[in-house]
Amino acid sequence: MELRALLKEVREHYVQRLRGAIASFQAEEGMQVATEVALRDETGQVIVEGALDLPMRVDAVLFPPNGDPEALTVEEEVGYGFAPRTFTWDGLEVILGPFSWQDLLIKLADVPEDVDWSPLRDWFVEWFREEEDGDGHLLGVIHFLSDPELAGESRDLVVDLGSAPVEAFEGLLDAIAAVGVTQAELGDLEGL
Repeated sequence: MELRALLKEVREHYVQRLRGAIASFQAEEGMQVATEVALRDETGQVIVEGALDLPMRVDAVLFPPNGDPEALTVEEEVGYGFAPRTFTWDGLEVILGPFSWQDLLIKLADVPEDVDWSPLRDWFVEWFREEEDGDGHLLGVIHFLSDPELAGESRDLVVDLGSAPVEAFEGLLDAIAAVGVTQAELGDLEGL
């Protein structure tokens, strides 16, 4: 299976679950559902956190007719399974293992000491689209990117690709390559 076809299947595996959860709440009498909501302060500005100064989204916010709003997070207990594959992307050696679209672990090897994370930050901002919140429909946006954390010999990050299309994943690979890293492991490769 080609990489793009595999990524479409991984995405669809999660997005179907997300759509189903949203639809089940929308079917409840009087329930209002806002989708892919960016966390904002009282003035409406997105809240940014961490070393990369990035915002985040929740999958949905539920507004019951008689109650307080509640954030909804849709997770997969088991990600989409497939045999790991190795490929080169714009000079970046990639090992891709099974993962869930909303919980992708990234391990970067050989990170330069003076690394400039701006390509990764710029990628996030492009696919986050902070000015948009959903009115019950999916927006095709990413939800979260953690700060890089030192873990042994690698720098680890986690990304929630939300409902973003496969092109966002491809852009992520471009951004990782632009950071100056030569090797990346994406997904769950433990025990394989």
